[in-house]
Amino acid sequence: TYRAIEKLKESQSGVYLAPLRLLALEVYQRLNEEGVKCNLITGEERIIIPEAKFTSSTIEMANFNNIIETAIIDEVQLLNDRDRGYAWTNAIIGLPANNILCLGTTEIENSLASLIGHCGKNSIIEKSIQTKRLNGLEVTKNNKIEDGTAIITFSRKDVLYYAELYRKQGFNVSVIY
Repeated sequence: TYRAIEKLKESQSGVYLAPLRLLALEVYQRLNEEGVKCNLITGEERIIIPEAKFTSSTIEMANFNNIIETAIIDEVQLLNDRDRGYAWTNAIIGLPANNILCLGTTEIENSLASLIGHCGKNSIIEKSIQTKRLNGLEVTKNNKIEDGTAIITFSRKDVLYYAELYRKQGFNVSVIY
C-alpha cells in the first residue's frame, strides 16, 4: 500500500478506493498532511477541497466520470465477495484511469487475471509484487510488548489463538473482530 500511494502521489491525478471508511479517511488525512490536496468521499461524508486532483473514497462511491492517471483499488480480493464484489468488479473494468493498481492477497491473482483478460488487448497485468512478513510472530515470556500494542490477524481462529496464547503468557488481552 505504501508503494502504491507513493506512485499515486507522483501522478497528475488519482483516486484511492478502500473497502472501509476508516481506510479512506487515513489516506485522505495522510495525503493532505503531506501537502497533496485530496478529497474524501464516503457514504457518510463528503469533503471536497478546491483544486484537489486526488480523491480518497470508499469503493462504492467510485466516480466513473472523471479521467484520472492512477487508481489504487485496495483489498481487491473482495472481488470474490458475494455481497460487495460488484463494486470491485465495476472499479476494475470501469474506472477511466491510465493505471490501475490492485492491492490484495495472492489468492485473488487468478480471478483478477481472468477479469482483466476480458477487458481487451490494452489491459494487461504489468507485474505482481508479493511481500512477505518481515518477522515471525514469536510469543515468549520475554516479549517486549508495550501497552496498546495491536496484533492483527485475518481470521477469527487466529484472533482467538493468539489471545489465548498471550493470556497464558501473563498479558492482559482485548479481542476485537
